[in-house]
Amino acid sequence: MSSVIEKPTVLVVDHIASRRADLVGYLQEAGAETMEAQDCDGALEVVANDLPFLAFIEEELPVKSGFALLRELRQRHPEVKVVILSQSATSFNVLQALRGGAFDFIARPLDSGEILQPTLRRAQAKPHECTQHSDLIASLETKTRALERTLSMMRAINSSVEKLTRLDRVESLLAGLLEIAAMVLDARCGFIVLIEPKSGDLTLRVGHGYGDALTFNNITLPPGLVSEAVRRNKPIRIADSLPSELDEMLNPSERRHLLPHPGILAAPLHLKGREAGMIFLCGHPDDHLFSREDLYALVHLAHHTALLLEHVGLVQQLRRQPTPA
Repeated sequence: MSSVIEKPTVLVVDHIASRRADLVGYLQEAGAETMEAQDCDGALEVVANDLPFLAFIEEELPVKSGFALLRELRQRHPEVKVVILSQSATSFNVLQALRGGAFDFIARPLDSGEILQPTLRRAQAKPHECTQHSDLIASLETKTRALERTLSMMRAINSSVEKLTRLDRVESLLAGLLEIAAMVLDARCGFIVLIEPKSGDLTLRVGHGYGDALTFNNITLPPGLVSEAVRRNKPIRIADSLPSELDEMLNPSERRHLLPHPGILAAPLHLKGREAGMIFLCGHPDDHLFSREDLYALVHLAHHTALLLEHVGLVQQLRRQPTPA
């Protein structure tokens, strides 16, 4: 392996001797001088006598974790660059390391010293060459917030589906679906259209968030953006304002009443394998635009509701059957 550094001193902290020896060997091949410690207290003793340029620290140390040692080094010797090594390369662990001030995070296993080379090069780089560190933190924080929001939505949906199972009328189920979807996704308003089996007409069945501006009582919809969306029979996500080609499809009622706010989510409703209608949400929340995760959540909720609608239909059929004498 070619040398990429000129004899910097590197501390290796790992309680497993064989794994520590492998890493020491890789670093020495790269031209580094190495020091070793088995735990947090031992590492602090070594550093007190001889300050290293760089420290590779195993996350799962006994007694005190690698993150605890990271915090100690950042407080006592902030000039020491710290690299966390871990078997668990979750976004949470990576973010915890970088937020704690780690210079880098490397996932085990280390099959060779090649994986160390980029870290060793960057450790010697000038400050203006190290901007990737802050960019990575920002990216991970964004992804973590999105993941947390998705998990929160899925928990809310699972809880809501349980509530829907207690309803035994089609209209109640549709109204429940719409109310829950608007609440979970923080939409301003929404509605459900159904396809009349015989005529093929689209009718407004239930609405949410419109106040007294609209009456939802099997009103037949004229051609427009909604009818085109139903015809295409695919989930739709318009994060913010409508693009010009879709804006031109709006009929006057859609423009003034049904879809008055930026941001649209829509998911098809299917019953027994056929297209039955569509749920629409309109108006993204103030703090974020509609995301792909929002659309997935709406599709998931619409699917569960379709299953419940089929169940309700079967129950109603059984109720209509005469009781055997």
